[in-house]
Amino acid sequence: MKRLAPLTNAPSPKNLTELRSLVGALQYYSRFIPNFSCRANCLFSILTSNSFKWGEEQESCLRSLLKFLRSDAVLRTYSPSVHSVLITDASPVGNGAVLEQEGRPVICVPRKLTITEQGYSQTQREALAVF
Repeated sequence: MKRLAPLTNAPSPKNLTELRSLVGALQYYSRFIPNFSCRANCLFSILTSNSFKWGEEQESCLRSLLKFLRSDAVLRTYSPSVHSVLITDASPVGNGAVLEQEGRPVICVPRKLTITEQGYSQTQREALAVF
């Protein structure tokens, strides 16, 4: 957790450059945050619009992601001798899979859907999370 302190205590970004840096750092840990692409969608939308507009929604989104990284739910070491459960989920903008052991995440694999993938059915989007 000490290594995460600079990130989890990061101030709000003041411009696009700072936001890109912060989102890049968050993406490094995205596999440990369930539904990362959906949770961070409001941050991605600023980056894709190339216009920095920071408000309460974006601040809440960022604080939620940082709070999750500080929580005990972040990571568990994989043990081959423990029963594992694979959970998939999808939304219109992203999908993901979580491998759990004893109710705690071992790894999360989130991703943002492409425009083409956003047209898939709910079942197809969830199945896509496994690939």
